[in-house]
Amino acid sequence: MTRFAAAAAAFVLAFGVSGAASAEPSPRARELAHRYIAVLDMKKSVAPMMDNMLASLTEQELAGTNLTPEQRTVAAKAIRDAFNQSVEAGMFDRMMVELEPLLAETFTEEELEATIAFYESGPGRSMLAKMPMFGQRWGEAMVKFVPELQADLQRRIRENLSALHLEGK
Repeated sequence: MTRFAAAAAAFVLAFGVSGAASAEPSPRARELAHRYIAVLDMKKSVAPMMDNMLASLTEQELAGTNLTPEQRTVAAKAIRDAFNQSVEAGMFDRMMVELEPLLAETFTEEELEATIAFYESGPGRSMLAKMPMFGQRWGEAMVKFVPELQADLQRRIRENLSALHLEGK
C-alpha cells in the first residue's frame, strides 16, 4: 500500500460514509447534506489531509528517480501546481457534489440537523477552527505510521498465503 493510497483511505475513513438510512433521500435531506458540507467548510477542513496526500503523491512520483535535489524541488513544485490546477478546475467541488447524496442517503434528517446545529454552535465552530491544525498533525502521524502498517500487512499477507501454499503463485 503506497502512502498516497493510505492517505486516500484515511480521507475516506474520516469523511466517508457507510450504510444507508434510506433508499431515496428527501429534498430536505439533500438540503441538509448541502448545509452540512457548507458548515464544515470542507475545502478548509480537509486541506491538511489533502496536503499530506499531495506529499505522498509527490514522494511516489519521484521515487526511483535520479533527480538532483534542485530538480526534485522543481519537480515537486510542478506536481503541486498540477494538484492546485485540478482543484481550481473544480475537481474538489465535483467531489463535494458526489458527497451530498451519500450524506443524504446515509444519515437521517434528524442526524444531519443535529450535526449542523452542533457545528453552528460555539463549541462546534471552535472545533472546526482547530481541525486544520489537527488534520495536519494527524496526517503527519499517519505518514509516519504507514511504513509500519505496510510492513505488517506485507508480513501477514505472506504468512496467510504461505499457510494456503499460494506464496509466489
